[in-house]
Amino acid sequence: MNAAIAKARETLPKFWAAFDHPSPGQDTFSLKVKITDGKAVEHFWTQNVEKKDGKIFATIGNDAEWVHNVKIGDRIEVPEADISDWFYLQNGKMVGNYTIRVLFKHMPADEVAKYKTLLAEP
Repeated sequence: MNAAIAKARETLPKFWAAFDHPSPGQDTFSLKVKITDGKAVEHFWTQNVEKKDGKIFATIGNDAEWVHNVKIGDRIEVPEADISDWFYLQNGKMVGNYTIRVLFKHMPADEVAKYKTLLAEP
């Protein structure tokens, strides 16, 4: 997982380039963000990403399991250092989402096949 997060962080400029100047067919920009609550750490997919006044904001897109300081629908400021993955859709195919690939070995084969059809770079 650490290698996938490193790959996502390394390629984050690709996300921002598409976000700032989307080409036709590029939409649904999302960031995965590390949230810490005491000793608990959880990574959340976010929606409605926005850059404003040099800051990044997004809305928590899934329910919390271990942390209690955010919940689905919360609008948060996102420190760039806490971004652990990203994706956007390019003509319906998912670009990015490096962390999902790590989980393939723990998923049923039919679920892996489904995800691979959605990924631009399976």
